[in-house]
Amino acid sequence: MSSPSPANLNLPDASSAEPLIITPAQHESTTEKSDNTAKIVFLGGAAALGILSGFGSAIAMAKKKDPTSFDKGLMGLERMESGGSLALRALGWGSVFAVGGLPSAKNPDARTEFESIRDFFQYINGDDKKGK
Repeated sequence: MSSPSPANLNLPDASSAEPLIITPAQHESTTEKSDNTAKIVFLGGAAALGILSGFGSAIAMAKKKDPTSFDKGLMGLERMESGGSLALRALGWGSVFAVGGLPSAKNPDARTEFESIRDFFQYINGDDKKGK
């Protein structure tokens, strides 16, 4: 087999094409970009491994500390309340509080209206001289 001649390589004509020249600044910027990419990939991988190992050790510690509760949480062995009974219970408590009102400690000397935010903060700090 014969070696290819320069005419067979389909190279651009040296007289018509501009020469390919890479300046040191261009070389440094491409090298810097590839270095930054490698650093980002390394730190991302290290962070992911740290997160996964931390999560795995936390799960293992929880299982070792209380295996029965851990298995209940995974399997859902306790029977859940149905949506209808939960809604009826919430409706009942809501009705009780709507009719009877929420228990609260009412202070007759407490102010409920303020002229400005500054007035409100003075009241909170105890610097209120007006006292309604």
